[in-house]
Amino acid sequence: NAIRACRRMQGNDRYVLLKSYVRGRMVFIEVVNSYEGTIRTTAGSPYPSTDKEISEEHGLGFASMQRVVDKYHGALDWKAEEGTFRLTAMLQMAEREA
Repeated sequence: NAIRACRRMQGNDRYVLLKSYVRGRMVFIEVVNSYEGTIRTTAGSPYPSTDKEISEEHGLGFASMQRVVDKYHGALDWKAEEGTFRLTAMLQMAEREA
């Protein structure tokens, strides 16, 4: 989705940044990308709405990521403002055996 959003942009202000880090027992994975236009949402859904024309090609990304963060007792968060979309996945690290 980040790459697709950048491909639709005009000009040279396109970027996709990937970042991961550990804080305490949580692993954070962030994807930050530029975009143009409006991020649509649907009432009752925690995720942005797709703008893909073929309905079979959308709706799996956020749901799949949510299943992973649920499995690892984490959280998924996104924010879009001023041409920047930020997705953060937080995952709890497994306990190490002694």
